Amino acid sequence: MSHFNASVFKAVLEARNQTIKSIAARLEQHESDLAEQLRSDEGPKRSTLAAMARELAVPTFVFYMDEAPPLRAAIPDFRLETPTFRANSRETLEAIEVARRVQEIAIENKALCSLDVEGQLTPFNVIAFAKQVRKYLKITALDQKNAKDARAFYYICRQKIEANGVFVLQDSFPSEEGSGFCLSDKRAPVIVVNTKNQNASRRLFTLIHELAHVILAQTGISDPFIRRNPVEALCNRFAAAFLLPKSLCDEVAADLGISQTADRDTVARAAKKLKASQQATVLRFEQLAILDKGSYINWLSLVRASGNPDYITQGFGIGRRAPEEKFKLAKYGFCFAKVFSRALSRGDVSPIEIYRACGLKPKWQRPYFELASTALPTDMED
Repeated sequence: MSHFNASVFKAVLEARNQTIKSIAARLEQHESDLAEQLRSDEGPKRSTLAAMARELAVPTFVFYMDEAPPLRAAIPDFRLETPTFRANSRETLEAIEVARRVQEIAIENKALCSLDVEGQLTPFNVIAFAKQVRKYLKITALDQKNAKDARAFYYICRQKIEANGVFVLQDSFPSEEGSGFCLSDKRAPVIVVNTKNQNASRRLFTLIHELAHVILAQTGISDPFIRRNPVEALCNRFAAAFLLPKSLCDEVAADLGISQTADRDTVARAAKKLKASQQATVLRFEQLAILDKGSYINWLSLVRASGNPDYITQGFGIGRRAPEEKFKLAKYGFCFAKVFSRALSRGDVSPIEIYRACGLKPKWQRPYFELASTALPTDMED
């Protein structure tokens, strides 16, 4: 019978940027108790092994191998002052792995991103470049004004981004580990929007923030409201200029009679009109001098006790279980359906391979692909 291989376990820990202390905390065990199990001749208990494997996102048998299998490196965390790798939960690791497999299969099947905006995004041209990208994607002011709500505008923006060969997936992982991430690639860039606790307006800001990462060719995990390095600051400025152009902000402020100050209810009404998050709205209004300097800090202090209104703790808001094919459209998107349905029809990928890559069951592949071929943004539901 094979024995627990401590060297392999150590290699897996290092690959996942974990330590015995951190994995013990995730297992809700004392570090000393786990260390004692690891030192014993018998190795860890079976239940402990299973729990460690689950948290480290590897099969249990890996710990009995002679050598550690090749494990992919993490992706940089742009919430840090100097973006680098750090430990992620199982849910985040699995979300990243799904996105990587989708990207790999897409590249193997000749996916080709057509997003080709002239020029480069720099700190000196953010407003002009955001306007240029929005025009390139054909997202108009009327799209924003006429959208029923932030959810509708999020889906409109998402569909138009995906029409240019950018994969946009939705997944759920701990919100404290990021609002989303980007896997950069000229052929098949992938954006993943974290659905955990994010309302529609916050998902929208995350989407456009990650679009900036695609444009900059910067792979990594982000949270638009944690800005500790120049890349995140630039991506945030791009997203704000893209979603909250000055002309539209001035118009909404005038309609609501906003001048220098605004209470929470007024900020909420402005955000609703703009289809934007309240946090982004009050910050943008301060930047544009619609609100007095310090308004953003004051707003944060007001919501600290009651909770950020841009976070949700329950469903996304349709109040019922979405039809399965519409839920799949929201989860996997338009670009995925186009590339994978074509590969499936040619026999270049099998239903089982698609399922193993991303968890999309064979029985739902055709209904979802057929819906996506004629669907409108409003057909996405989750």
